[in-house]
Amino acid sequence: MTETISIPPKKRRQIEEAATDILSKFQPQVLGGNSSFDVEDFAEFELEDLTRVKFTITDQMPFGILGCTDPFNMEMSITQELAAATSIPGRRRYRSTLAHEIGHCFFHIKPIQKAGGKVLLEQKKKDVPSFYRASPNVEAFRDPEWQAWEMAGSLLMPKNAVFLLLNQKATLKDLEEIFDVNGAFVQWRLRKLGLYK
Repeated sequence: MTETISIPPKKRRQIEEAATDILSKFQPQVLGGNSSFDVEDFAEFELEDLTRVKFTITDQMPFGILGCTDPFNMEMSITQELAAATSIPGRRRYRSTLAHEIGHCFFHIKPIQKAGGKVLLEQKKKDVPSFYRASPNVEAFRDPEWQAWEMAGSLLMPKNAVFLLLNQKATLKDLEEIFDVNGAFVQWRLRKLGLYK
């Protein structure tokens, strides 16, 4: 983010509920731990109807930026390089970046427009879910980056599905495969749920 604006606070529970609502309407099987969320399909075919934000893939992103949500042009963009990734880790990073940007689309477009600031919400290559903060002076629940990562976790690894699978003795590797996310993402999400040290 290029400037500080006031973002309405969101509790983890509220974000989880928003993600559950999306999943129950569009891909309820994900909530049962039976498949991964088709985040690409959702971004391409559902996002604009729900948020008025258009999804684009571009080769015009500044160096080091993987994704960007522009509240004034109403566009969510992902780099061509990331979208074209063919390796499993690359494709999974694309999925988590998409889910993160979807969080921005749902939670931050209206507050930023209302504030009138010229803010771009950018996902950089060095940013990782467990540490990135837009500003060290912003509480986590008011930080748009924290909120967007929480949304990504809730969409890609829904809490109830995680608990269900762990009760069925799923391993970390099983969770990677079922939810189609990288191992680091699984560990981060489990830490957030208090299930992994």
